[in-house]
Amino acid sequence: MDSNTQTTVDDEIAYNNYRLTADKIMQLLSQIREDPSASAKRWVWELLQNAKDVPNKFDKVSVEIELVSQDTLKFRHNGDTFTTKNITGLVQQVSSKDSQNLEGQTGKFGTGFICTHLLSDIIDVEGVVTYKGVNRRFSIRLDRSGYRSEDLLPRIESTLEELRHIETSYQEVDNYEVNRTEQSFDTVFTYHLKTKEKQKSAIAGLDDLINTLPITLVTQSKKIKQVRVINRVKGTNVVYTCNSESLGDNVRLSKVVTDNLNKTYLSYITEDVALITEVTLNNGRYEIVKRDYKQPVLYRDFPLIGSEKFYFPYTLNGFEFNPTERRNGLLINSTDHPSCVSNRQIVDKAVDAVFKFNEWLISHNATNRYLLAASRIPESSEKYSDDVATWIKNLQLRWRKQLLDELLVETETGVDFLRNLSVPVFSGTASKEINEIFFHILDGRYIGRGVLPKFEHLHGWLEVVRHEYDSWKTKLKYEKDDFLTDLANLQNLSNLCNKIEKTESDTLEWLNKLYIFLVDQNLLVDFDQYAIIPNQKGEFKLLKDLRTDHSSRIPEILKSIYNSVNQDNATIQHTLMDVCVDATIFGNTLQSFSLKEMIEELNKYVKQGEHICKNGKTIDVKSEVTYSLLSLYPNTDNHAYLKKREDIYKFCESYRTMQVRETVDVSETDLWKEADNHWFSNSYLAIVKKESVSAMAKTFFVAEKTEEETLTWLNDYLKFYRDNSYGDLIKEQAVFPNQQKNFKKLSELRYDSSIPEVFKDLGNLAKSPNKPLDACRLRLLHRSILGYEQQDPLSIKDIYEYVKDVFNESNDSTKEIIARYTISILVKQDSGEPEERKLYDFAKTISGYKFEEAKYIESSVGFNWGFAQEYYIKLLAERIANSVNLDGFKELSQTFMGEDKAMNTKELIHWVDKFIVFLHDYKSKKYWSIITDKDHGIGIWLNQNNNFCRFHDVCKDDSIPEELKDLCAKNRYLNRDFREEVFSLDSSITSYLETTPITLTEVGKYVDEKIKDYDGNKQDKDFRALIFTIRELCNSIERLEDIMPYFKEKKSSLIVGSLGEGPTMDLVSSIVQQEDSKIHVVKEILEHNSIDDLNKAKELLRFLDENQSYSIEEIIKEIPHLLEKNVEINSRENEISKRKMYEAQLEAQRKLMEIRYDWTFPKGYGECNNEGKPYCYSTICITDETGENRNIVLKSYKDRTATFKINPEEWDAVVRDDAKLLVYTRVNGMLDIVEIPQGDLIMNQSKISITFSSVNLNEEEFTDRVSTFAETLHYFKELHFDFDKFHIATNATSVRDIYAKQQGSQVQTSDDDL
Repeated sequence: MDSNTQTTVDDEIAYNNYRLTADKIMQLLSQIREDPSASAKRWVWELLQNAKDVPNKFDKVSVEIELVSQDTLKFRHNGDTFTTKNITGLVQQVSSKDSQNLEGQTGKFGTGFICTHLLSDIIDVEGVVTYKGVNRRFSIRLDRSGYRSEDLLPRIESTLEELRHIETSYQEVDNYEVNRTEQSFDTVFTYHLKTKEKQKSAIAGLDDLINTLPITLVTQSKKIKQVRVINRVKGTNVVYTCNSESLGDNVRLSKVVTDNLNKTYLSYITEDVALITEVTLNNGRYEIVKRDYKQPVLYRDFPLIGSEKFYFPYTLNGFEFNPTERRNGLLINSTDHPSCVSNRQIVDKAVDAVFKFNEWLISHNATNRYLLAASRIPESSEKYSDDVATWIKNLQLRWRKQLLDELLVETETGVDFLRNLSVPVFSGTASKEINEIFFHILDGRYIGRGVLPKFEHLHGWLEVVRHEYDSWKTKLKYEKDDFLTDLANLQNLSNLCNKIEKTESDTLEWLNKLYIFLVDQNLLVDFDQYAIIPNQKGEFKLLKDLRTDHSSRIPEILKSIYNSVNQDNATIQHTLMDVCVDATIFGNTLQSFSLKEMIEELNKYVKQGEHICKNGKTIDVKSEVTYSLLSLYPNTDNHAYLKKREDIYKFCESYRTMQVRETVDVSETDLWKEADNHWFSNSYLAIVKKESVSAMAKTFFVAEKTEEETLTWLNDYLKFYRDNSYGDLIKEQAVFPNQQKNFKKLSELRYDSSIPEVFKDLGNLAKSPNKPLDACRLRLLHRSILGYEQQDPLSIKDIYEYVKDVFNESNDSTKEIIARYTISILVKQDSGEPEERKLYDFAKTISGYKFEEAKYIESSVGFNWGFAQEYYIKLLAERIANSVNLDGFKELSQTFMGEDKAMNTKELIHWVDKFIVFLHDYKSKKYWSIITDKDHGIGIWLNQNNNFCRFHDVCKDDSIPEELKDLCAKNRYLNRDFREEVFSLDSSITSYLETTPITLTEVGKYVDEKIKDYDGNKQDKDFRALIFTIRELCNSIERLEDIMPYFKEKKSSLIVGSLGEGPTMDLVSSIVQQEDSKIHVVKEILEHNSIDDLNKAKELLRFLDENQSYSIEEIIKEIPHLLEKNVEINSRENEISKRKMYEAQLEAQRKLMEIRYDWTFPKGYGECNNEGKPYCYSTICITDETGENRNIVLKSYKDRTATFKINPEEWDAVVRDDAKLLVYTRVNGMLDIVEIPQGDLIMNQSKISITFSSVNLNEEEFTDRVSTFAETLHYFKELHFDFDKFHIATNATSVRDIYAKQQGSQVQTSDDDL
């Protein structure tokens, strides 16, 4: 109001009225704004209440609450139209109710409506107003924004001014009452949720509907038909309806239904109050549902939000309750105020109704009856006055007294009166969880007064009885001390089991839970006040009087052993807590007497050896306990410890009678500590007395053993001492068998480091070569005793060093004995013989000493045979050298002489070769210098005269013709036997020589110089023979004449000069004058016959001359009948005799065996019978080192001018069987065996002497044709294919290089194969 404007009294009054309105509204708004949570749920009920108070022609009002969006909420209903009084009441915040409410009215736009501004400062109100009988549609805005009255004044004034002109401000609605339907929700309140806080308040009010609206509909179902709650934000649309029916006795059954929620309620209704409780139907019985503590208890048609702590067993709707202004409780705390008096009277009537309703529910077997006993004094925001407090207390006493005689206690077996209730409550401060545990401990094992309720009712009953507990005037709680007193009074476990009707194991399990529970509550002190713990005899004892073996249980057998040496009234069971009681519960408070202490006691008995008198008998405690313990067997996973116990028992059992072994559940080794010490310190004494393995085997054991079994037992016994740290104790006792099986102290013996027995014998031999003495085994620990490897070990190396030292200091006789035995010791190979076997065989053959059989060993680490090998190699080399030549060598061994057949020269040479090859190949020529050293080498190298020479004294024979060597050796003017200087041609080891070979050139020059230097009688027969022989050799030996320039130049004069002018020249002249044919005949006769043959021929001619009855012609004709007839396709005039053929074949075979000593040949190969006939023929089968068989054909062809012959069997073997054709012939001046390819037999042949031309044998067809022909004629004896020309290549493959190492067997052939 403008202070400068002239106003009237009416204006001032009007202003003051507006100002009062604004101040009141601002005051209420301030309360709401300052504590929004207090009205967060109230707004919706204020709106519902106002809607319910507006009747309509449809009998019941319907409501819609719609959260249109996060910032808009609409409240609609289909009640009757507004009056102008209603609208002005909204604007001015004045209740439109009369001071005396109309029947059924709860409120009408009074001060409660202001709390809806919690949602929105501005509320848009739409609806229809009836004024002077005319309906008009209106819309106003209640704008309460701002924080000052001045902000509200103009808005209030403007809205009221609009109402003053209602007839012109709002449009009239024609026929409204006629046209309106039940779906006409014309009254609309729109709230604008502008802040998060206002949005949260809206959601809180809507969410509260789900809990509180159903009970509200139960009380208001006569006036509210349905409430629809639409939440566009969440997308929900829920309709709440309520249907009720009467059950008689003032009881109604109501069902509140939504789309997905059905709730059932029972109501007890009088003229003044309605008692309501939610129930569920379960098998035809009503199950009372506990009210949510967040729900209001009091209703005046609608909930009094804030009455949650007005404790009452039912929701209480007082039809005439006088609530506080904010509808959060009842006016009760005034003695005289009518509203307070009225409210108290209604509460008294409500309590009376409770008894009636309880009776009805009990009679109908309702469950969860503890809820019916709720009788706690309500809480108030202000202290009750004394009179009111007295009223409340007296009400409670009366109420509870009557409750005690109601059947309210549901148990597992039925129902009981409340006065018999024993609700477990551990203590006054116990938590919910503690009380639950206490209940479970008692449940099923209850030993106290009264009955226990069902567990699910425990906390309900606690909540019921503990508040103002004294006012019950009886004992309804069963507390900890009550229980412990009852338990201790039972005295023993048996009585307890009988009381609770449980087995002993179940009872002990239950007691453990009890003990744990008490300890968890820090009540260890109770165990020394209440005797509730059983000992192992079942007697209840105080904790301080008990001991426990819980940390390690004492097995019963140990208790028996303990009790056996203690009096009957002092057994261990008297002081030990029952084993089924969990002693860990009591911690360090409970003193221990566990396995450890029991072990200490038993060990003390063993160690001290006391005696006691028990039941009239004296007991040797030490003996009783010791052997009882040694008979026990632990039950443990410690395998090492198990083994120890097993071993001690077995050792004892083997030599003394023991108790039957029994298992004890113990793993602690200390149990046997003193018993074991006693055993380890005494068990060996009886063994020492036996002195030997033999005596021990016979008399020590319970059952006699063999020596081998005794040694095994001793090894186990000693190992057991050693493994258990008693090795130092036992080693000083004479219980260790040496290798002579006598007992010694360990210090007197040495460990045998796997010395083979032959080395021990060698050591003994070195110690005493001529007198048997087993010095080694005397000092060696028996090999059956293991584990003493560090006991002054004696190794093969030690034996070696000792033997070698003795060897070095000994005479030759002793050295030979030691070396002979040493080389007879051989190391076994994985396959085949060791190389050292060859030396053994050489020595055994020619040493002249008797050798034992070779001794094979597996290991020789540390032993060096060098000293013995060197000694014996020198001995053998000297034996060979000292034999001078092969004849002397042959006499070195009976093996060479042979009983059936002596070795021939080549075999002897081959034997020497093998010895030399061994020295060459063995250990990289380690001993090679023994026979090759320039100054000290021993001469075992054979020259061509079969004399033994030093290595540097022989040279290789570089193809010196034999005739030339014969001439030099035999002619006195040459007088040089080159065979003494050159190495044997029969040896296969020429390649080893290091000297310069002697060549044809050297010999030729030597002879030429001798002839040149000769100045004696030229007609001397020896000189003449020299000249003529040289002349002949120059014709037969290629290049010889060129090597001898003097002879070549002077040849003619030397020949004529050697003949001279005497009888010799005349003889030569007469011969020369004969015709050439005679001269050739004479030449052949002279060349092919000796002087004896010529003299015999001369006698024959003289005989024929003197006896004319036979002419020469006649005698010649008879010659074929005197000779054995040989049938041949082509008999060659130069064919050798069979005897020579045999010799040639044998020579070839032996050469092949010499060259290929690594082949296996058929039995008898290279040998012949007494008639000189070979046992094997030319065609044989050999087997190579891989085990593969191969056929070979061996032919002798030393005379290269003769015809080379192949018989049909040989041809078939070569061509069909792919046999290797080997030929013994001269290649590059040296005899060797080479392989001849098949093609070389035919190559360059002009003809083969079988009457047909070789033209028919072209290269592609010759194999089949000759094979067919050979097959056809192979039955004819002595059939050969004689090849005129036979090609042997200069680079023909030597038999040495044909294949890898081969070996073989004989193929069946005939004499023709020779």
